[in-house]
Amino acid sequence: MFPDSGERCCTPAEIHHPRDGQGMGQRADHSQAIPLCFNHHSAQSPLPYGHAIHKGTKTFETTYGTEAELWARTRQLLGLE
Repeated sequence: MFPDSGERCCTPAEIHHPRDGQGMGQRADHSQAIPLCFNHHSAQSPLPYGHAIHKGTKTFETTYGTEAELWARTRQLLGLE
């Protein structure tokens, strides 16, 4: 779900582990995971409403924000910040 974009997804979340600041082949800890629906996580792109992060990271981040921004927004929505 991307509250600031007005998009609403109706599928269960998949866990996306940010790779920002990680070494080659590494991923962030589970505590830094970002919930993304299948379409925004790994579906074939382009989609009618955007791109999946694993099919076009730059396009995805241009539309929805960076992994760091989405992680901060997730923490905010969970009341952790």
